[in-house]
Amino acid sequence: MPSAPSIRIDYRPSRWQRALSAGLIVAAALALLLAPWPLWLRTVALSLYATCIVLVSQRRSAPQWRSVAWSSDGAWTVALDAAKETPATLREARLFGPLTALRLDIGTRCLRILLWPDSAGADDLRRLRIRLAREGGQTMESAR
Repeated sequence: MPSAPSIRIDYRPSRWQRALSAGLIVAAALALLLAPWPLWLRTVALSLYATCIVLVSQRRSAPQWRSVAWSSDGAWTVALDAAKETPATLREARLFGPLTALRLDIGTRCLRILLWPDSAGADDLRRLRIRLAREGGQTMESAR
């Protein structure tokens, strides 16, 4: 579809994702705290859990990508953290309710992108979802 406009998604951290993650962390801690175990066992379990949360949060860094673009001629490009825009190939796209998941190949690397409803502009995400539904072909799958 050569007349399709280019779509560019610039990364924004998702508040929804942060809130959901924080809620799950607190819920799991409460479950360990209120478990019908002896106090010493709950203390050990909570200590291990807190250590794991701290280690995972330190390892977790900002996403590897700054923006992703789909030009009108069908070419994909990804702007990585320390590099300029790099050509990419869409391998798979899935829609999970309000979430959009993309799997892109950049040379020998595989980049997985999960777009939450507040990860980018609402209009950009809407246009991306519509164009994926139209042109996705074999790569487009909807989870139902």
